[in-house]
Formats: sequence, C-alpha cells, structure tokens
Amino acid sequence: MLCLNRLCNANLLLLIGCLLFAACGEDDSPEILPPAPNLTFDGGDQTSAQRGDTVTITLNIRAESGIASLTADGTAVNITVGETTATLTYEYIVPPDAALEDVTINFELREQDDRELTETYTISVQGATVEVSDDIEEDFTMVAGNRYILTTDIDVQAGATLTIEPGVIVAARYADDGLESDDPAKTRYRLAVDAGATIMANGTADNPIVMTSERAADGNAQPGDWIGLRIDGQDGSSSGSLTYVRIEYGGAIIEGGDTEPAFRIQTVDATTTIDYVQVFRSLDIGAELRGGSVNLKHLMLTECNNAAVEFDDQDGVPYTGNIQYLIIQSSEQLEKDLRDMEIRDDASVRIANMTMIGSGDDVADGDLAAIRVRDDAGGMLLFNSIISEYSDDGLRMDDPSGITDINGEFVLAHSYLFQIGDDATRDDSDPESLPLPFETDATAYFVTIAEETPADATGIDVGDYTPDAEISSQYNSTDLGDFFEEASFVGAVGSEDWTTGWSVNAEGNVN
Repeated sequence: MLCLNRLCNANLLLLIGCLLFAACGEDDSPEILPPAPNLTFDGGDQTSAQRGDTVTITLNIRAESGIASLTADGTAVNITVGETTATLTYEYIVPPDAALEDVTINFELREQDDRELTETYTISVQGATVEVSDDIEEDFTMVAGNRYILTTDIDVQAGATLTIEPGVIVAARYADDGLESDDPAKTRYRLAVDAGATIMANGTADNPIVMTSERAADGNAQPGDWIGLRIDGQDGSSSGSLTYVRIEYGGAIIEGGDTEPAFRIQTVDATTTIDYVQVFRSLDIGAELRGGSVNLKHLMLTECNNAAVEFDDQDGVPYTGNIQYLIIQSSEQLEKDLRDMEIRDDASVRIANMTMIGSGDDVADGDLAAIRVRDDAGGMLLFNSIISEYSDDGLRMDDPSGITDINGEFVLAHSYLFQIGDDATRDDSDPESLPLPFETDATAYFVTIAEETPADATGIDVGDYTPDAEISSQYNSTDLGDFFEEASFVGAVGSEDWTTGWSVNAEGNVN
C-alpha cells in the first residue's frame, strides 16, 4: 500500500512538471512585432534655396501601430493621430538674413507603441537675387552674399542711408531700347546717392563689393552697359564711406548722345571716405570729380575708353582735394586718342604716388596723352609719380606761367617720365611747343626723363604697374599734408602690392 502511494505521488509530480514545462515554453516563444516606422522625403533629403525662399518638403510616413506624433525641430506638426500611413507637406521659409550655410531640419516620428524615428532634411542656403525697382527713401541694407538688380535708375534720397555689406553684387539691368547696337542713343541705368543721403559701402580685400552690369553674370558685359555710381554731396556733410569697391562696365553713352562717367563724385565733402576703389572698363570717363573737397586713396582706373579721370567745377565751385596711390592703366587693346587725366575749371589737386601706364609709346598713329592741364586750372602738385608708355605727350600744359619753383602752385617733382612717344612735357602756349620747366631744369625738380625704361624702374610696362623692386625717393609724401601717409617711394606701388585680392587686371581677372 505504501509503494502504491509512492507511485501515485511520483506520477503526480511528473504530471505537474510537464504542465510547468509546457507553460514555460509558451512564455519563452518570440513575440512578432509590426514593421519599424518609416519616414522618407520626395526627391531626397536635401535641396538648395535662396534667402527668402519657401521650401516645400513632402514627407511619406508609415507607422503600423498608428502615428502618435510628429515634430520638426521640436515643434509639433499637424497630423492625424492613429493613422498608419500619411503623406503631408511641410513648409520652411528661409530667413532673408540667413547665414550662407546648411540648415538642417530634424523630423521626429513617434508611434503609439512608443517607438521613435528621426530623419534629417538639409537646405543649402544661397544668396538671394533681389530686384530694386524703387528709390531708397529710408535706411536700407544690401545683405552680404546677395545679388541686387537695379531695374531702373535708383536714387538714395536725402535722409536715407544705403548700407552695402561685404561681398554684395549690385548689378544694373542691361536696358536697350531696341536701337541698333552701334547707335549711341541708349537707355542706361545708374545708382545715385543724392545730396543729404549717405552710402556705407565697405567691403574687404577678400570680399569686395562689386557694382557691375547684369550681363557680367554670364560673361557678356561690355563697357557702357550701365551708367555707374554717382555721389552728390554737400559741403559740411559726409556722404559716407566707400572701401574695397569695384565699379565695372559703366560710363555709358545715354539717350541723345550725352556721356556719363562711371564714377561721378560731385560736391562731396572731405569728411567722406573713398579708399580702395577701382573703376574698370568704363565706356566714358572713369572718374570725374566736380567741386567739393573729398580726398581719395588707393584709386584704380583701369581700361577706361575715355579719360581715366577729370577734375573740374560744379556750379562754379572748383574741386580741391588730395589723392594718394593712384593707378591709371590703359592697355594696348584700347584705341584712345585723347588724354588720361585733365585738370580744368579752377580745379586744384595734389597727388602723391601715382603710376600712369598708357597703351604704348609706339602705337601706330597713336595720339594718347597722359595729362592735360588747361589754362584755367587752379593748381597741380604731382610728386613721387611715374608716367610711361604714352604715344603722345606726358604732361601738356596750356599755360605754364604758374610754374615758378618746386614750391609753386604747379609742380611735377621727384617723378619719372619715360617711354613717351612724343613730348615728355609740352608748353602748349608756345607755337614751337617747348618743354616745360620740369623738363628743362629736371635736376631742380628731381625729375627723371628718359626714352627707355630706367634701370630702377624695370618691370613697368604696358599692362604692368608694378616695378620689380621699390623705387626709392628722397621725398616723403607726408610733406604734402596731414592727409598723406609716409611713402618714400616713386609710383603707386612700393614693396607691398595693395591691389591684390580685390581688383582686376586688364583682362578682368582678379589680381
């Protein structure tokens, strides 16, 4: 009886063990889960857009257990909770002042079973193209990296300030009224800073501001595509500041056959800053200074089809100012037959460290002179300068009676004239066109006049304003006044070339 009981107990224990084993086997079986959530973008996960653009992103969503939520950079996106699939659009507006870099948007999808998924969409921000069609009546900033298109004449009106950040391109629409291309009567646009207005256009050597033709974008720009920049100032009031600015393809011949310089500075006060400015390929005069007393440094006038620079009056008030570091370059591809600099209408200018390079002293039938001083000019002090490669005269004066000595009102001193095809200097008041005192008494004026390039000026040539080595001078430019900085060398460029990085050469390539 005892054995039977033991057998029954053993069977009972075996049965219980089997039941427990079966139960454990059911608990350990793998659970079958629904597919993981999925989020994709139509057209890929990246795009590019300009500042101010609206980017529309199409999202495709699958969530087998039902969508619980969707966020973009932590902000909830409107979606139907519980759906297992969805297609929706998300719009992102690129800020007008956004940095020119990649913007990432993180989309986070959560299912109802608490599974989560994050996918990233990338927008490469580009500078915007902004059309400017109305006068600037209040303060306005052209933002770095953008390209601004002038669709008509634009005036910065009195009381307003136009700020242009480094790297901005200001391009004038090329406006042709349908006339034949060789007809001089064309309509061209310009940017004008009115009297009482201010322009603050300050680029950098690595990131200059460029004012140009709209056609420059595709390489088809030509001199005269637009008029250029005009600043109308007023005495006793600053018109602002221009630094590292390049003005290209201006100087237009406008309707009626009248001409306009690429850069007109009119009645601008000495409190205005103009430094590191280049005028490139002007159809007419490169720069015209009319009235006022503004001073300029680091001015380049390259490939101007008419005079490079003129000094005259405005409403009977003459220009009186200073310039240091001036480069005038007219390459052999130009067919100029006038002069590169003219002083008239009681204008008076003091210049130190200038280099004027013409189109060649041996140009067939060439008639290009370097400097013409009219009989009504007010004064000219020219020191530490180079005049070379002109087929006609170097310095021509209608009335040299103002030349008295090295301290007079008209002086050319501590300078070089060489490779001049006709007369190095010319007295135009004499029927025989005798040389000026600067030439006849060159030693007293420390002037070097030569047919060939002097040994210490090696490197100066057509299209090349940089000597192989700095040309030392006995004269320090600071002696001309407080505006001038120390520069005891001849020419615009000494041991350091200030033109590199922001200006262009005769071919239009960055120096």
